[in-house]
Amino acid sequence: MKSSHIQLSKGHMKPFSSIVDGDCMTFLLDVNSKNISLENIKFVDTTKGFYDDNIEDEMNKQYESKFFSLRDRLINVIEKKTKTEIKFGKKEQNIILDYLNLAALRSKATIDLINQKSIAAFFLGDFSNNDLMNAKLAGALSERIFSDYSALIVKNDTEINFVLPANSYYYSKKIHEEFIETEFNLFIPISPKLSYMLLLKSDFDAYIKKRGFTYLVMNNWRDIEYLNERAYRSEVYFNKKFIVSKSRQELEKLLLVQIV
Repeated sequence: MKSSHIQLSKGHMKPFSSIVDGDCMTFLLDVNSKNISLENIKFVDTTKGFYDDNIEDEMNKQYESKFFSLRDRLINVIEKKTKTEIKFGKKEQNIILDYLNLAALRSKATIDLINQKSIAAFFLGDFSNNDLMNAKLAGALSERIFSDYSALIVKNDTEINFVLPANSYYYSKKIHEEFIETEFNLFIPISPKLSYMLLLKSDFDAYIKKRGFTYLVMNNWRDIEYLNERAYRSEVYFNKKFIVSKSRQELEKLLLVQIV
């Protein structure tokens, strides 16, 4: 059996790492112990056989590889400023929503909630993450949890990096005055300088109609620090695992956040 990344995949962590002696190493803040360490992403949050090998392969084939391919193209176009054009239409939106739903199902909070509320779990015993993902891949869980959302690309044009929570995504208070329909925006960091921001479709459509593109530049370092703090608070309150970052300084700042 393969070693499985329980929640946050190696592919998602890769842009938040640096090559050290041939290995992809990331700074990791354990939100429980408050310890910061340098870790090989190959071994972060893994256990042998957590998912069956065929489920690992299908998760990668159906969802992860498409999400990471899109991510890498965005990095090349936006961060590295190549001349390659990139489409960001319905197909790309579906790739993001599919991955987001996968991330939601990989959450410990999700499986705990299902086992607390499910009648089937009451009679048959608790479901495992493997059972849940098997049902997803078999088509038994076909509805998208975030079907009312669409994604903008956010470029972080500051010296501060985005951090990535083990939960993959987090909510923040509304950060842009043009987004009027929702109280919260949902963020999925995909690199230290790029993130998806998911909006209700009404806000998204209004933004595209006015601006003409699916792209938002953030150049205020305070906004980035605020988002990193939201990622940290979300992880502490709801997921209780860890935050990763390409640089140590962002994590050290998070240790100063007062949690009550």
